[in-house]
Amino acid sequence: MTHPVVTSVSSPIELAASVPALIGFVPDPRNLVLITFHDRRVALTARVNIPGLDDEHPAFVQSLADTVSRNDPDATAVEVIGWGVDPDLTDRLYWLFAAAGLPVRECLTVDGGRIIDTCPANPNPQWQDLPDNPAAADAVLAGVVIRKSRAELAELFASAGYPATQQLTDAEYDLAGRISDPRQRDGLILDLSRQGTSMLQASIEVYAKVARAFPVGDLRRDGALTLASIAAWLLGDGAMAAVALGQVATRYPLARIFGAVIGNAIPPNEVRRVLAEITNL
Repeated sequence: MTHPVVTSVSSPIELAASVPALIGFVPDPRNLVLITFHDRRVALTARVNIPGLDDEHPAFVQSLADTVSRNDPDATAVEVIGWGVDPDLTDRLYWLFAAAGLPVRECLTVDGGRIIDTCPANPNPQWQDLPDNPAAADAVLAGVVIRKSRAELAELFASAGYPATQQLTDAEYDLAGRISDPRQRDGLILDLSRQGTSMLQASIEVYAKVARAFPVGDLRRDGALTLASIAAWLLGDGAMAAVALGQVATRYPLARIFGAVIGNAIPPNEVRRVLAEITNL
């Protein structure tokens, strides 16, 4: 997934240190991060959970490799980063990605405040201190909040557990009503497809506030979560989009459709093109 943070780094290790700014939070243990490049420019960043069983790794890698190849066929290189795992596991996944046809170039493992480069081109890998995040300042300028974990990100959308609509302004409560009407909700989707960065960020905050004000299972909450997910995806924040959509508790049709968008990593520009066609869901 692309991301609004733009920065410059001088090495693969500095890029690994920038991952929290690229995905919006510090990866959890047993996470894998893939970063694709077009020459020297980052194109796509993906974070996934690593399956616990070794027998699951080949199918896991092949599925992820297929997704990357489909959505970034012009990638000239791929950096593989294991987070909170043994370097041997990162190495194993690196070679599986190579066998799957990805142009893997770097193989790094982060564990706490340490990092090790076990790329085949490095004859003597040694643990070293993970440098400070070189993209932190650029993230602030881009309006990106770097959270300590994925769980902290999920708190942004957590329900109070009971109706808390008194926390909403009149305009926000009216917005919740519009979300519950499919035709009006479709108009809100069209609005999102036309918004720029600052307006998308503001929309996420508003839809998150609406979602928090209703209990789990309320269609107004699920609609707000789905719209927040769409806004985040259009902004280039795949992690937030997935977290918001993951809290939808009902068989909300739009959530199911947009879940396929996220699952197939359809680029935001393509999503913008087709959003106007989504009606009567």
